[in-house]
Amino acid sequence: MIELLNLLTNQKTTFEVKPLGITASRSTVGSKISNQDEFKVINESITG
Repeated sequence: MIELLNLLTNQKTTFEVKPLGITASRSTVGSKISNQDEFKVINESITG
């Protein structure tokens, strides 16, 4: 669980959860918004 929290709070960018048999990573996608009329920030949770 602490590894998941580290990933979600920007402490680590990639890690392996070997006991669960999964890997996870976090990424940031950027684009210029200065010439846009409108933009939205969407924050999605894996828990809903």
